[in-house]
Amino acid sequence: MRCGGTISGNNSGLRATNNGTGALSVTTTGAIAGTTGAGIFLVNQGSDLTVNANDVTGFVHGINANNPGTGAVTINVSGTATATRIPVSSVTNSSGISVNQVNGTDITIAVNNASGGTYGISTDNQGGSTGGNTSISVTGTVSGGTGSPVGPRGAISAIHSNSGALTIDLQGTATSAVGTGIIATTSAQSTTATINANDITAAADGMSLTHSGSGALTVTVSGDVTGGTGAGIAVTAGS
Repeated sequence: MRCGGTISGNNSGLRATNNGTGALSVTTTGAIAGTTGAGIFLVNQGSDLTVNANDVTGFVHGINANNPGTGAVTINVSGTATATRIPVSSVTNSSGISVNQVNGTDITIAVNNASGGTYGISTDNQGGSTGGNTSISVTGTVSGGTGSPVGPRGAISAIHSNSGALTIDLQGTATSAVGTGIIATTSAQSTTATINANDITAAADGMSLTHSGSGALTVTVSGDVTGGTGAGIAVTAGS
């Protein structure tokens, strides 16, 4: 699917469901907006899911990608992915980019800017029998966590239960007004976790890292990491 120009809808701006066995690919060059739902809402039952987008704005999520399929999820955003909803409870989620994968392989996200009421970027890679990695790269600004501090909030939240590695590369800035800058969690099935961060400012922890994988946890900071009520960097290692 290739779309040019501006696309908007009262619910989602763009909605696509793949019930087949092949790949789902979406490329947009103009602005996408969803008034009460997501800017882009995707469900993929097939193999790979690929999104190339510019500016995407939604109420619930900017981009909401759900992959019960068997392949990889790749999301590239050259502009900004934004979710405008302000969460009012711990069960309300609002992310600039939200990816949930239960049977697939890799999750790869490369984004310029992202913001959301709960998370700027949220990934949950439960994976399948073939294994896979999670990789998140941010070149600009990612922010998450607005409103009352109810439930987990943060700029980036990455849960990796797949059998591969987790990598977060923050080249720009992460901020959270009521939460944590980077929340990263790996399971015993995973291998290594690598966090490269520049500047982080958050109300709770700057980074909260829980690593249960079989490989090393490596953290490299090139800028300033500032936590509020919590730690600058909080680490829990081991199962």
